[in-house]
Amino acid sequence: MLKTDFDVAVIGLGSMGLATCYHLAKEGYKVLGIERFAIYNDKSSHVGDTRLIRKSYFEHPDYVPLLHKAYDNWRQLEILHKVTVFHCDGVAYMGDKEGEVLSGVLKSAELHSLPIEEHWSESFDPSVAKHSLWEAEAGYLDVAKVFETYLDAIKELGVQVQDHTQLENWKQQGDCIVMQTDAGVKRVEKLVITAGAWTNELLPVSLDLNPTRQVLAWFECDDASFDMPCWCLDHPEGMGIYYGFSKSRKGFKVGHHYPGETIDPNDKKIPITEEEIKNLHLVLQRLAPKKKFDFREAANCIYTNTPDEHFIIDFLPNSDKKIVLAAGFSGHGFKFVSAIGEILSEMIKCEKLQPNASFLSLKRYS
Repeated sequence: MLKTDFDVAVIGLGSMGLATCYHLAKEGYKVLGIERFAIYNDKSSHVGDTRLIRKSYFEHPDYVPLLHKAYDNWRQLEILHKVTVFHCDGVAYMGDKEGEVLSGVLKSAELHSLPIEEHWSESFDPSVAKHSLWEAEAGYLDVAKVFETYLDAIKELGVQVQDHTQLENWKQQGDCIVMQTDAGVKRVEKLVITAGAWTNELLPVSLDLNPTRQVLAWFECDDASFDMPCWCLDHPEGMGIYYGFSKSRKGFKVGHHYPGETIDPNDKKIPITEEEIKNLHLVLQRLAPKKKFDFREAANCIYTNTPDEHFIIDFLPNSDKKIVLAAGFSGHGFKFVSAIGEILSEMIKCEKLQPNASFLSLKRYS
């Protein structure tokens, strides 16, 4: 048997990878974390300073138990490390009750006894949609603070972090996984792949993952006293789902969740068009027509989509349960980071898929 350098290697240190390192290290594993770019880079799905977090999950009610775990773990992280990452300021959902967003919110709330009320925020013009729901136990996560907290914690726990390091190839050799990186060879007992849009480059068989580009933009209001809660709008003209945030130091952030442009994530620079910014501006202006909003800045966010837009969490087939795969977080994964990091750690420890994530396994494609 070959001697190993580490118990587990985590490939890809975005939010999912960092959280996995954190939970593995807390379990006493000797962990190596590898990231091809800088930590907290602008080439991933975490671009933008905030992310929505909500329990009445319109995407599918099966996610709600995962969200209960995520909420608990975010609070534990805050207590343990004396930080604030979760701002529970509420989220407004607007649209038609028969539409995807509101009908999904109501279904999840009913199945899981979640508190949702009919309420229209005075920040939004009533003409923007037919109905509005309010979830008080929702809000946003501070992305930078999440990264900072996990990174500081895993270093304190002894995780070896190698950023700007690329995994060139790997192979299973008996009870060992031999990895060739551009910084040398490492041998580990088990492997976790959380590589986002670059997942297929690391697998022996490609999954049906489609990297797309989504645009985020920030706008400044001419009324410095104006604010709004976080929101999600099922566009009345069927133009997808728009979402936005309370005022931050950058202004009001707006995004568009829809089938985006397929991209090669290795492209150095993908331009953002004036039309894309205009569309986001128009939605914000429609929400608050009595205010004037000026564009400040924009950014590309990379989604990694599965065909059904649900996550993949499973063991890599034919790997003897030594390789755990987490991918396809489709632009709605960040809120689950604190739970999924623990789930992937448990899969390494127990060599079985956790029950609350079984609906995300590869078996659904069989």
